[in-house]
Amino acid sequence: MQGEGEEEMKFEEALEKLENIVEELEKESLDLDETIKKFEEGVKLFKICKRKLEEAELKIEELMEELK
Repeated sequence: MQGEGEEEMKFEEALEKLENIVEELEKESLDLDETIKKFEEGVKLFKICKRKLEEAELKIEELMEELK
């Protein structure tokens, strides 16, 4: 289930937030609970990015099909 605002989040916004989380996790300065929380948030953002890319790919395929 998606949280509020996730549906409207743009790909670029989700990707930027995901990149920031990755940087934070790579620093290894977070405690275990914070690491798990950030990881969970990262998974949600990854799913948003994946869905947006799949939607874009489908749209491009539909447009290319119209050219045939």
